Amino acid sequence: MCGRHMKNVDALTAYPQFPAGTNSLLSKALTKEVWEEYKDLSCAKGVSFKTNIFSGCKNTDSGIGAYAGSADAYTTFNKLFD
Repeated sequence: MCGRHMKNVDALTAYPQFPAGTNSLLSKALTKEVWEEYKDLSCAKGVSFKTNIFSGCKNTDSGIGAYAGSADAYTTFNKLFD
């Protein structure tokens, strides 16, 4: 389960489960299919997919929740960011 108890991206070991009432764009855009495709990938700049979504998984009250770690992340993880 997502929440403030998460210490770092290593806590993302399975498809993130958001608590009821989470309304972030991440919670809406992060499907199981997107997770499965990207969970072990990094963009050309070395920023992992999990790094891009960690803040939104930890801070479930975020409005957005997904933050590109580099410009390349927008194309590498386009199924999330588009």
